[in-house]
Amino acid sequence: MTFSMTDHSNNRHPGEEPQLDSEASELRIVERVARLGTWKLDLRSGCLTWSEATCNLFGVIPSEFAGALDNFYSLILAEDVAGYDNVLARISPSESFFEAEYRIRRPDGEVRRMHERGKGKFDAYGIPTGRAGVVMDITDQQAERELRMQSGELLAQIAGRVARLGGWTIDLPERTLTWSDENCAIHDVPPGYQPTLEEGIGYFPPECQAQVVAYVDACARDGVPYDFELPKFTAKGRLIWVRSIGEAVRDDEGKIIRLQGAFQDITRRRQVEEEKEKLIKELRAALAEVKTLREFLPICSYCKKVRDDQNYWTQIESYISNHTSTKFSHGICPECYEINIAPELEEKSRRNVDAKNIDLRARLDES
Repeated sequence: MTFSMTDHSNNRHPGEEPQLDSEASELRIVERVARLGTWKLDLRSGCLTWSEATCNLFGVIPSEFAGALDNFYSLILAEDVAGYDNVLARISPSESFFEAEYRIRRPDGEVRRMHERGKGKFDAYGIPTGRAGVVMDITDQQAERELRMQSGELLAQIAGRVARLGGWTIDLPERTLTWSDENCAIHDVPPGYQPTLEEGIGYFPPECQAQVVAYVDACARDGVPYDFELPKFTAKGRLIWVRSIGEAVRDDEGKIIRLQGAFQDITRRRQVEEEKEKLIKELRAALAEVKTLREFLPICSYCKKVRDDQNYWTQIESYISNHTSTKFSHGICPECYEINIAPELEEKSRRNVDAKNIDLRARLDES
């Protein structure tokens, strides 16, 4: 089997030369821009034909390459050969188109990833006679794809940490439980820790475990999805609240082969809800107290004492304190100060001044 570069220079008709030259030139430009090359294999003669662009993609000098198909295989990384052969083995008259990806090591040592598309050719009896197609260097696209995947995984990890959301799977029928690293963090265990299913359920309080088992069994047996919120202890004994979501995964025949889902730490949300409920109760109690105060109260018009339910007269401060959570601090309003306090202070000050004057006169008389 030999390698050849197709050259039509000796088969041109005089009137076709300019057009053929132009088309060949345009094809070479397209191949270089697209990093794409064409190839053709004749299985009857064993002739492998590569375009110049194909040679460039594989790092082969066209004028120096005189190998066979084995030389092409020698460029493919050993671990990718079997996959490539499996693709070729599936080519048939009814499924003649094929696609394959493989890595090559160029003569200069550089590793590149190639994407090949082709079509098998068969004679009237269904015997393969050849293949033809194109090959493209997708190394850069693959790198970008992997970078996007890594970025997506990183964003998913960040989102999981922020949302306190971790994934899990239960493989059936072994019932093997697998936790994501974020799920491990939620349960206060090291990353990569893989508990048994019994251990995972055992983190729930005893009174909740039967309920969790029922959810898991119904999902594994009948594919019933579930979504519940329950308290749970971590490996360090810390009490948290979690939301657990689970669903069944089936194979092509409809058999349930795996359960998958997520755990979310909703402890903070539950705390906020409890604080909200507490505040609502306090507000309701306060409204009830206000309503009680707004009802008719018997009060003395002179001393302002209030008669309670036991028919005792008590200070209004005592009555309100006994019926509400209100506490009092005493002060003097400006009006009461002017009417009651200020005159008393002025009279007291005047008496002090008169007493000092009398004392001063007495001392003067003695002297």
